[in-house]
Amino acid sequence: MDVVVCNILIKAMFMVGLFEDAFAIYKGLQKMDISANSITYFTLIDGYCKAGRIDEALEIFDEYRNKSISSSACYECIILGLCEKGMADMAGDVFIEYIKKGLPLDKKLYMMLIEATFNLKGAESVLEVMYRIEETGFQTLPVLCTDAVYFLCKMGFPEASYDILSAMRTEGLEWASLCYYSILGSLLFEGKKLLARLILGPFVKIYGMSDLRVCEIVLKYLCLHDVKKSLVFLSSMNEKNRNITIPVAVFKTLINEGRVLDAYELLVGAKYNLAPMDVVSYTIIIDALCKKRHIREALDICTLAVKKKGIALNIVTFNSVINGLCHQGCLTEAFRLFDSLERIGILPTEVTYGTLIDALAKEGLLHDANMLLERMLLKNLEPNTRIHNSLINGYCKSGLLDEAIKIFHDLEMRNLKPDGFTVGALINGYCLKGDMEGALNLFLEFKRNGFLPDFLGFMYLVRGLCAKGRMGESWGILREMLQTPSVVDLLGRVDSGAESDSVENLLVFLLDRGSIYEAVALLNKVGSMHFSTGRNSSLRTLDPHTEVTPSINNRIGFHSVAYDDVEKEDNNMVEICGGEDVKTEQLKDFESFYSRIHSLCSKGDLAKANRLTKLLMEL
Repeated sequence: MDVVVCNILIKAMFMVGLFEDAFAIYKGLQKMDISANSITYFTLIDGYCKAGRIDEALEIFDEYRNKSISSSACYECIILGLCEKGMADMAGDVFIEYIKKGLPLDKKLYMMLIEATFNLKGAESVLEVMYRIEETGFQTLPVLCTDAVYFLCKMGFPEASYDILSAMRTEGLEWASLCYYSILGSLLFEGKKLLARLILGPFVKIYGMSDLRVCEIVLKYLCLHDVKKSLVFLSSMNEKNRNITIPVAVFKTLINEGRVLDAYELLVGAKYNLAPMDVVSYTIIIDALCKKRHIREALDICTLAVKKKGIALNIVTFNSVINGLCHQGCLTEAFRLFDSLERIGILPTEVTYGTLIDALAKEGLLHDANMLLERMLLKNLEPNTRIHNSLINGYCKSGLLDEAIKIFHDLEMRNLKPDGFTVGALINGYCLKGDMEGALNLFLEFKRNGFLPDFLGFMYLVRGLCAKGRMGESWGILREMLQTPSVVDLLGRVDSGAESDSVENLLVFLLDRGSIYEAVALLNKVGSMHFSTGRNSSLRTLDPHTEVTPSINNRIGFHSVAYDDVEKEDNNMVEICGGEDVKTEQLKDFESFYSRIHSLCSKGDLAKANRLTKLLMEL
């Protein structure tokens, strides 16, 4: 028996899970006067690491170290095993030893170490690893640093990658230029233009505009900073026969920042210097323009894509355009486009029909909406809950509650489940008829079946009950409303402006005080922020189909109101605020009022807090 046979036996023992037998064969080698070789140690270390028995693997690795055997495979195996076990520091020590032995470097190995260090200790710890490697005098450090920079930029930490570049760039300017390029690209992609500008200056000074990569980064920066300047710069590059293109990511960044018109101007102005764009890229821009109601510009992009670039638009693109036309009130044009789809070989989808049915229902053209629904059914397309909701909402707002109930029964017959919008629309139908008993019974019936209205549905019911003077029932519905997850989530997206409290807590306080009207007024303000009103609707009939998704920092806005600009309330303000110098202070918005009310409540001045809340409603 020789070492080759023993290695095969050890491997076989590991494959069937007989770890003790594998170890016994290894220990018996000395008795058989057989010397273990690098393959023996690798087989043992690999077997233990794959089984998750890292302690036994380390014992074998320590024995391997004491032998005069050099094997990169053993080092790589134990480093990978340590990284997988989250032992990044020990893996780093072994890697430093690996480098000092002059063994060949494998990218997979050091990237595993970098990733493990990043996952366990964060982005800044990667720089510490680079410093440790630098101390070894490692010759190809710039290559390793470049890969580390790429990794951190990919993970969204360009600032940390710049720290690596600053510390290591003297090791090789050629590699440093690639790092600059990667870092600046990541910063610009994330919209961090200020930091990108600070880094861009030294980049241009070091490498000059003769480097095409520098020109590309400058162009990308200008595109995100000032579109007009970017087009001028691009024109000058074209005159010098410098072929640079605008990447698709630039348009996505502009759209994410809400600068859809800038994206349009850049796309039209640089149509001959664009990176290859597919139908998805054009559709994203067209959809963004339609949502911002820039329908003419969206149609211009459609023309550019089809006639200049030869892009075949798909139904997703046309759905965006039809939706944009409907929101602009251009129903005739929307239906012309809809009627032309089949002629050009594009089949409308449920989304297409749903958009048009919703638009017709909002305009009160319910007969036409039903006709379109029948046409949809003939195409073997099944209407979903949203389409039924559009019809239910339209019938309810037109005072045709019985028809709305028929649509609801059709929804149930199709085994579709109602949602919060369905419940809210039907409640609104009863409220518009003045039948609060019917609305309340409907609410209770849906509640028993596990369905609650959305925010607007609750508001319809509460306002209707308040109008009838049924304050006790209004109070109960408001309590139920504040326990509904969808409502709590919506209120949580409102920034109250106070660090220690929330709009939800203020509503609870008002209800505990029995201040129902004040609570309703506050909820009206929340609704006005989250929902836009329909064409013929008031705050009482906010249109749930046009919900606006605000950012977490959006706040409920009031007109700026100065104390000395409201003379009739000036004395009240001075009295409520306890004689403070209110002449120089302004209540600019909801946050100012909320902070004052919260302060009074904290001091126990509940009467003054209640008076200030009523004053808020009168402004």
